Amino acid sequence: MDLTDMIDKHRLWIETDRQEGKMANMSGMDLSQADFRDADLRYADFRRSNLKEARLIYTKLSYADFSDSDLGGACLLGACLIGANLSNTNLSNCDLTWANISETKLCGVNLQGADLSMCKICDTDLRGIDLSGALLYEAVLTNCNLNEVYLRAANLQGAYLNDASLQRTNLQHADLCGAEASNSDMKGADLHGAKLGNTNLYGADLTDAIVTKEQLLRSNTDQTTILPSGIRLSDDEFNG
Repeated sequence: MDLTDMIDKHRLWIETDRQEGKMANMSGMDLSQADFRDADLRYADFRRSNLKEARLIYTKLSYADFSDSDLGGACLLGACLIGANLSNTNLSNCDLTWANISETKLCGVNLQGADLSMCKICDTDLRGIDLSGALLYEAVLTNCNLNEVYLRAANLQGAYLNDASLQRTNLQHADLCGAEASNSDMKGADLHGAKLGNTNLYGADLTDAIVTKEQLLRSNTDQTTILPSGIRLSDDEFNG
């Protein structure tokens, strides 16, 4: 198999609007440790392939199909995966720093040990995914559905959670210091032991959330923040 030839034909297929070249079909192939850096593989077929420790650095992978594939330990630094199918994909221990996985299909994905620092994950349904202890430093999660997601002890420092839905989400002992969570829906979220220093909670809905007044006093709140019943902040205690 000549990977270079396959990549070149796929690039031509993309550039000629599918009139020339050939779509890359790598389904079921052993591509472990393969180097795809900077390649244009949008819409490529990687179903059921072995991509362990593959290098996909700054690779264009929008709308590619990775369902049921194994990307364990792969480097996807800066890769663009907008709209890709990652259903039942193993992404454990992957480097997804600066990657864009917005609008992807993530049903059944394994992200254990993955580095999602500064990763863009907008408008994505993350329900049912275990992100306990995940590295999400400065990740962009705006308008995501994070309902009932496990984010226990996750590093969300400086993350962007604006307009995200975090209903009944487990955020126990998570680090949200400096995170932007304005207008987020955190009804019933469990924030026991979470770090909220300078977390922006303007307009956030914390109805029935498990959180203490002491935690909220370290965050940024104002009169638009909906507090849990039983917690009252005076005008002087709001800092917006």
